Amino acid sequence: MNLIEVYKEFVEKTKEGLKNQVNDLINNKKNVLIGSQFCRVYAEIYDEIIRKVVSEVGSNFNFSIIACGSYGRNELCFKSDIDIVFLIKDKNNENEIEVIKNIITILWDLGIDISQSIKDYEDCINTYYDDHTSFTALLETRYIAGNPVVYYDFLKKFISFLENEKDFFFTYSVIESISLRHNKYGNSVKLLEPNIKNSAGGLRDLHDLYWVFKTLFPTSFYYLPVFKKNDKKQLLQELKRISNENNLLFFLDVLKEKNIINFMLHNQVIDAYNFLLKTRNELHIHEGMHSDLLKYNVQKSIAASLGYKGSDGQNVRNFMRDYYLNARKIYRFNTILKEQIIDLLTAKKSRSGRKKVIDEDFIISNNVISFRNEEDDIFFKDVSKIFKVFYYKSKYGLRFDEAIRNSIVNSLEYFDENLQKDKVASEYFIKILKCKKNVVLTLNSMNELGVLGRFIPEFGKLIAIYQHSKYHYYTVDEHTLVAIKNIENIYEKEGPLKEVLDKIQKREILYLAILFHDIGKIIHFKEHESIGAEIVGRIFNRLGYDKYLNIVKFLVKNHLLMEQTAFRRNISDLNTILDFAEKVGNIQRLNYLYLLTYADLSAVNPNVWTEWKAALLNELYQRTKNIFESKGEKISFREITEKELKNKIIRVQKNLIDEIEKGTIDSHFENFDGTSYLQSYTVEEILLHLKAIFTGKKVNVLFNHYDNYSDVTIITNDDYQILSKICAVLTANDANIIDAKIFTGKNNLIIDTFRVTNIITSKKLEEEQCLKITEDFENVLLNKIKPELLFEIHKRKWQRKIMHRKEIYIKPHIEFDSDNNYTIIDIFSTDAVGFLYKITQTLSDLNLNIYFAKIATYGDGIVDSFYVLDYSQNKVPKEKEQYIRDRLLTEINEILNSELISK
Repeated sequence: MNLIEVYKEFVEKTKEGLKNQVNDLINNKKNVLIGSQFCRVYAEIYDEIIRKVVSEVGSNFNFSIIACGSYGRNELCFKSDIDIVFLIKDKNNENEIEVIKNIITILWDLGIDISQSIKDYEDCINTYYDDHTSFTALLETRYIAGNPVVYYDFLKKFISFLENEKDFFFTYSVIESISLRHNKYGNSVKLLEPNIKNSAGGLRDLHDLYWVFKTLFPTSFYYLPVFKKNDKKQLLQELKRISNENNLLFFLDVLKEKNIINFMLHNQVIDAYNFLLKTRNELHIHEGMHSDLLKYNVQKSIAASLGYKGSDGQNVRNFMRDYYLNARKIYRFNTILKEQIIDLLTAKKSRSGRKKVIDEDFIISNNVISFRNEEDDIFFKDVSKIFKVFYYKSKYGLRFDEAIRNSIVNSLEYFDENLQKDKVASEYFIKILKCKKNVVLTLNSMNELGVLGRFIPEFGKLIAIYQHSKYHYYTVDEHTLVAIKNIENIYEKEGPLKEVLDKIQKREILYLAILFHDIGKIIHFKEHESIGAEIVGRIFNRLGYDKYLNIVKFLVKNHLLMEQTAFRRNISDLNTILDFAEKVGNIQRLNYLYLLTYADLSAVNPNVWTEWKAALLNELYQRTKNIFESKGEKISFREITEKELKNKIIRVQKNLIDEIEKGTIDSHFENFDGTSYLQSYTVEEILLHLKAIFTGKKVNVLFNHYDNYSDVTIITNDDYQILSKICAVLTANDANIIDAKIFTGKNNLIIDTFRVTNIITSKKLEEEQCLKITEDFENVLLNKIKPELLFEIHKRKWQRKIMHRKEIYIKPHIEFDSDNNYTIIDIFSTDAVGFLYKITQTLSDLNLNIYFAKIATYGDGIVDSFYVLDYSQNKVPKEKEQYIRDRLLTEINEILNSELISK
């Protein structure tokens, strides 16, 4: 059989193997190849091809071909890199080099994409000092072909080098790299789009430990072949036998044999390792390339390939829950062994550690909390003492030693309903929440070790609940703990949030509210606020927290109220603020709600909490606070507000006294109903408006730039579909609208301000964009160019820019609300390029004037709120709501069926 036929057989064998694997998984057959087995078999196929090529080229070489990296570990996934090293005694031997080049050429001609290098012994040793990436690859080598003695000699020298090199430079470097990698790829096992290899709990968490243990204890984790002197054949057999083992599994077996890990943890990690490998292979197959990011849009396909069944996303939720649980096993394993390594290195530096007695049960030794008497299993005698040791963790900010961790895990079976009502446990839990620091450190540890879910079973049901939405970055339980962490981080900052947090007298109330704000999601995601408030009542009754019940129930039930008011309603309208204040009730509740809203929003997605959202939320807080400080008297607050606005008018008049008559300025303010216009703009902005108006230009465009966004203000005369035309211009110039202030005067003058970002950079607009926007506004608003033409040109451009991938889909729906003066239409949908242009056009076609708008984008979706009246200046009658809803939904579906889905 020639080489090409061998390669064809390899391809067919691989395809058939993968097909059988998928079918067996779906049919739940027992003979399916688990992750590590498949990877080993897959690597063997490449081994055989390389050996065949080498045998075709010749024999009696003075070099070995060795596998490195994942190929060396026998952890070769479908699109993993195939790394080999030609280990040569003499790099100056031109004949040997020529043979090696010939082998490489043949492998390339066969279509095998290999990464190769040629090294001698000295090159390999020097990688320790020069290139840690190459050094780690050489820590996991195995023999494939060539002269076995060359590899054996290298192995002896390499092990000897590791035994004598005790500067621990490499070990410290790897330990440090774990934190750096987690920070880069995700410092949580419960990301909604995890990196299977590099995120916390990923495969690299195992590899790092494997490399460290191999360097610290080479004789324990390397197997040096034993053979009769000069018996090359026996050596070859031994090397091939070793070559068939998975290095990670061998590593785990040695850890168990040496009692570094117990039998249970050994088996848990192996199961998790196989799950991750199985998932990674399916991801490679699905993507057709080397890919480690388990993206939102591929999870459904991967889940189906792995045999998960169910409709309405249940298969995805079940699959991702299994992923999180397995990733958590690996993350815990990584944490345990990393701490042991740090302890070992610390012990080598310091012969004796200082000890501090905490109480009759626990001590601090070498900055670790330990049992005072290790032989006394106190948790089995009094399981509530688990909460006492967690309190010490929060008090001192220290970790537990492995004996305590294991004892806690082994004691979980003794958790029962009596412990959930235990007064001592409940009191210690509140003590933990009262701490100024280390609250989230302690809660994370309680969650990781399974205590939090056992103590509060309702929270246990939140663990690894998957929210199939790009808006959310974490699972529900992880989102909750990140929210608490974000509150703790406020103590290290200055600003309005810190000022409010310093006023909080009982921080345990805030932490309880955050801990349970999403608890209703264990029953249903919709209306989870009301459901959660009822669940909190049952939990607090059981735990004896009745004195906290009313305030926490209010916060859980209303944890979306402040966000919805700030981002979906006109907070420049005095009535909006008064209504919000009435719902909140008092300044104490306002302080808690402000912090809870920040914690919730800042923890859903790294991109959700923005500068302008912080400003809007703080504006709502300050205006509501002013009401409560005026003792809640609406008349008094109105008087204060009116006085402030009159002062603003006087300041405007003084600045323009030489340019514009006082009566003309007064007419300008009287032109707009209510006080919203005056409250929405600063004195400086109003001065710019007036100066622009009295230039006599028909279209004025003003820009104001900030770090991460720009404000674009358009001043012109009202016209049919004017807002739609404005949206068309902004969209056509890649300006993403994130907020809008729309004012139409009695004299048909419009002053509309749009907060926008560059859709490509997500930053402020560029100078060229501003020039083009100004030009297009003048052309469109003066009817020189039709907005449809402008948008079609833009559409063709985005057809080239955006791949036709509808990764996400939110079922569009429309809600109607009202205030004293307007009908409010809330539109919920997946975002799309040109969405605002089309929707505002439809609203105009429905004979509705838009007087105010709030535009909110949430990662994968939008909530656009429009304050409207019909052309007769009346609110929308109830009987017309369904007709308007149907028309809008029809238009939205047409938009979403186009190729312009926003990413």
